[in-house]
Amino acid sequence: MRQDRPGDRTGLAGVLREHYPRVLYPAVLALVIANTLNAGADIGAIAAAINLLVPIPAIIFIVPVSLGIIGLQVFGGYRLIEKVFKWLALALLAYIGAALFAKPEIVKVLAGTLIPTIRLDPAYIGILVALLGTTISPYSSSGRPARKWRSRSAWGGATSASARAPRASS
Repeated sequence: MRQDRPGDRTGLAGVLREHYPRVLYPAVLALVIANTLNAGADIGAIAAAINLLVPIPAIIFIVPVSLGIIGLQVFGGYRLIEKVFKWLALALLAYIGAALFAKPEIVKVLAGTLIPTIRLDPAYIGILVALLGTTISPYSSSGRPARKWRSRSAWGGATSASARAPRASS
């Protein structure tokens, strides 16, 4: 079988299609459900964050936040979305201010940062699962081959590393 694009047979979807074709559609359906739940959780978190600033129940903000995100994607371009996220990223600096205002004990902070602790209680396991679930997102395993193929095709079929490799003389 001829492969025109390297990304066609790599990644989770490619392996499922080639080796387990009956599992492909349920797996894609599960991926759609997981992405929908992930997006819903993100929208709920945004609404809860707004609720910290405005004393209105978070559930009221879910529809306006969703419409705002959809409007930004439909009517705004990539540059506008990029600018919005750059400004929102500045809010992360508030963590530094909050840490300084809390006046933590530096020895305990360093010990907690450098010495790992693992517990098997339900709260710790729940946080661990949430951390892994948001870090290893459902679509990260299926999108990589397509991006890899696009980057290779943009360079005429060669990656920058292979383009720099010395050629053997004949």
